[in-house]
Amino acid sequence: MASPEVELLERLFPGLRGHPFVRTSPPTPCYNCTAWANGSAERWWDPSKGYFWPKGIPRDGTIDAYTKLFELCGFKRCPTGEVESAVEKIAIYGDGFVFKHVARQLENGNWTSKLGRLADIEHRELDWLSGEAYGVVVLYMSRARRHPLAGKLPPITP
Repeated sequence: MASPEVELLERLFPGLRGHPFVRTSPPTPCYNCTAWANGSAERWWDPSKGYFWPKGIPRDGTIDAYTKLFELCGFKRCPTGEVESAVEKIAIYGDGFVFKHVARQLENGNWTSKLGRLADIEHRELDWLSGEAYGVVVLYMSRARRHPLAGKLPPITP
């Protein structure tokens, strides 16, 4: 029998049902997927008032705004989520022009996702999170693994 937490995650993300995923941290409201994708677990990054968001990046919640945020963190667009040696990748999910989620690729090729205020999980396939809650993967970005900005706030722009 599945735990109540697993049942909740499988209800929110039906693509997880029947697939092996691992909870890698407990639920917390301290950080979100956006911070986690940059390797940070210290604050919530969100364009809404009251949260961390760099000056100069639009606060409109679009995929374009989040792409600019991750460019400040050293990421550049790339064509696929295929594993590359010494390269860290992220996959941005969206629905139309609206940002929904971002997952970070681990060295083993799996992905790590912070699910809102819920737990972090490690999952093998990106499409296990696709659906009503997060939309679909709309673009990939990459940077050198162990980039100097990993885990840090992006530089403040004028």
